[in-house]
Amino acid sequence: MANTNKIFRYKTLAPISFVDETLFETRKKVSDASERSIIISRSELERIRRAAHVRTVEEKDVELDFQCREREKAKKAVAERLAKLQQADILRKKKQGLSQLEAEARDKSLYLVERANEIRMEDDQEVKNLNTLALGAKCCAERDAQVQEWRQMAAVEEQEDRQRDSVMEQDRRMAVRAQEEVEEMRKQERMRGKMRIQEQIEERMEERRLQDEIKQQERQKLLENLEKMKMEDLQTQGRKKEEQRRLHQEVLEFSEESQRVKARMKEEERAADVRIVENTCRKMEEQRIRRNQEALENEWKRNEREQTKKKADNREWWAFARQEQMSDKEQQLAIIASRERADYERVLRAQNDDVVREKEKEEKRRQRAAHYLFGVRQQMREREARAIEQRQAELQEHERILEEALNRRMRLNEIKARKLMELKAAGIPEKYCSKVENKVSISRPTSQPQWPKQKR
Repeated sequence: MANTNKIFRYKTLAPISFVDETLFETRKKVSDASERSIIISRSELERIRRAAHVRTVEEKDVELDFQCREREKAKKAVAERLAKLQQADILRKKKQGLSQLEAEARDKSLYLVERANEIRMEDDQEVKNLNTLALGAKCCAERDAQVQEWRQMAAVEEQEDRQRDSVMEQDRRMAVRAQEEVEEMRKQERMRGKMRIQEQIEERMEERRLQDEIKQQERQKLLENLEKMKMEDLQTQGRKKEEQRRLHQEVLEFSEESQRVKARMKEEERAADVRIVENTCRKMEEQRIRRNQEALENEWKRNEREQTKKKADNREWWAFARQEQMSDKEQQLAIIASRERADYERVLRAQNDDVVREKEKEEKRRQRAAHYLFGVRQQMREREARAIEQRQAELQEHERILEEALNRRMRLNEIKARKLMELKAAGIPEKYCSKVENKVSISRPTSQPQWPKQKR
């Protein structure tokens, strides 16, 4: 009996050791780490290595340039295909029918056009932001999966450690060194896992920093473009102000010219008045001379009558002599009168010629002024017509830009909705999908855009 008690007595070797009673029934086989290993192909390994490689800024620039060139080639190809498709469509309308090859070519061209539009929309900043958010959500989901897997592995390892620590005391002494080596290997494996996770986090942070730098450069470029557009608007306003100033100066010059014409007309009227006064004085002088001549003639007649009385005896001789004298006198008076009449007619013709010339000059000046005024009014009408055409062109351009913005907003909303559905279909957790959906705003386009007020 004493021997039996001695056999089943458990001797304590260490105060901190313990025994799990479940180990005395069925021993659980220790899992091998090689059973959880994954075998991948060489191509998959190369792909993982390329994905893990951190590209430099130069490599990204080269790749972006290559992608831009490829997009430009695709756009040119799409434009060529679209032109060919339009030509084929015209021929089809003429022939009233399409062959199977033409239908396939049309479908292919439409597909290329749609694909080019999708590529162009992928270059949009909002789509890039959406892709960045989707990539971040995928990274967070992958990180959560890795953390969960690591926790499960840690829990399994901890359970295995507890089971191994609960081995019978006899086996524990023999397996202490092996257990310590296993623990050390596991610690190293955990450290390597932590280091890999830390490296992945640093790589993602570096990639996010590069993306932020690219966004900052694009934002700076956009600000420069806005500043350039603002300077062009200021230059345009300056040219308009200069045109208005020049037009005002032309109006002032025309007003000054009109004032000078009026002053010249007043001066000519004053000169005409002076000439009229001179002509009146000359006529009065002629009348005075004529009266003097008449007085002399009357005096001469009186003398003749006296001589006739005195020479009554020789009346016939005196009559003959007087007749001769009268004839001579009449001839002289006729000559003088004809000369005076000729002078008067010459002066009258000269005055009439001056009046006609003045009227012709005045008519020419009036015609020049009217022609100049007509030219100024014609220029003003042409400028107003050009301004109206320019305003109409600006309004049409504004309508076209609004329509393009509306179509672009609709396509962006479709792309955002499709990418959100793809993100949900990829198995991303709902919380990350909700965050992305909250950050991405899908705006509803209005059916009637608000037009800006035109400045008159």
